[in-house]
Amino acid sequence: MGSQGLLMHSQTVVVGGLWNCQSAGRKADFISALASYYSFDFLALTETWISPQNTTTLAALSSAYTFSHSPRESDRGGGTVTSPINLFIIVIYRPPGPLGDFLEEMDTLLSVFPSDSTPLTVLGDFNLPSDKLHSSGLLALLNSFSLSFNCCPPTHKEENVLDLVFTHLYPATDMTATPLHISDHHLVSFTITLPILPKHNSQHLSLTRRNLHSISPSSVASCTLSSLS
Repeated sequence: MGSQGLLMHSQTVVVGGLWNCQSAGRKADFISALASYYSFDFLALTETWISPQNTTTLAALSSAYTFSHSPRESDRGGGTVTSPINLFIIVIYRPPGPLGDFLEEMDTLLSVFPSDSTPLTVLGDFNLPSDKLHSSGLLALLNSFSLSFNCCPPTHKEENVLDLVFTHLYPATDMTATPLHISDHHLVSFTITLPILPKHNSQHLSLTRRNLHSISPSSVASCTLSSLS
């Protein structure tokens, strides 16, 4: 077998998505169909607005994928639908307004994750248009954790890039932003080419995803994942 064949068998292409859906309760069937249509390995959702009492939406989103959700105290939150992949995923929703303690909380959050070769993706709606993003200090902070910003077309109907994707070691490619008529945010899709780890290195991750404003040094923001078999 040539080197190209070995390379193909030692890597896997992960298809990811990000969408500020603005109420998953009214769009559960659409979200499931969207994930299937794009063959997403994971789809990160922000502003799902699912209350703890809403078990119907949770069941609908868990029909074909694993759905992880953690509501904010205001009963509005985000979540992620995934199929088994070996990847840390952090889903962020930062409400509009001043940064406040955002950078300090991000620093605390990212310090929880290993700094080795484990793939990590940080993505979500940061509500930072390009001019504010570059002056906020966020890019410098993430760069200190070896997280790279993956450029994307405008993700909002007002032509702002609000939904951002950062990756550790393995870049996101084929970045596209597709307008959807049922939200003013576009669907962001991309691919990440990851190495296939030896089976004995696999692990099951069960981390609690929280919204950033509620993070403390002992809290971790992520979703529930299973490693590749």
